[in-house]
Amino acid sequence: LDEHTRLKAYGVAVNLDFDDWFVLSELTQLTRDFTSGNRVTAPAFTLGAGYRFGAWTPFLNVSRYKERTDDTEQYTPTVYQRASLTVRYDVDARSAIKAQLDRHRDTSRNFGGDVNVVRLAYDRLF
Repeated sequence: LDEHTRLKAYGVAVNLDFDDWFVLSELTQLTRDFTSGNRVTAPAFTLGAGYRFGAWTPFLNVSRYKERTDDTEQYTPTVYQRASLTVRYDVDARSAIKAQLDRHRDTSRNFGGDVNVVRLAYDRLF
């Protein structure tokens, strides 16, 4: 496809915190209009929930991005989904250790196919 596009992006997020329980969410609609006349729309969402107990916080998140177009001969739409499980441990008020397992599913193979990722992190606030 050509290099010139016009992108419109709309989104809304709702985040709720009920002391121990919390929910994070976002819904996005992207539309790309190419000068060739092709239009690609891409609704996307992410939804996650976690529970705090003591120094521990497990968090589960799912997300999806799915493109749609009328011109599948010129453009292969991307379909991408992710599920993740994160466990955070607060070492003290200024630092935390996190372990996260991501399961990526790329049915369009535009991002290289399916993959599982393990992440370990130490966060420190200075």
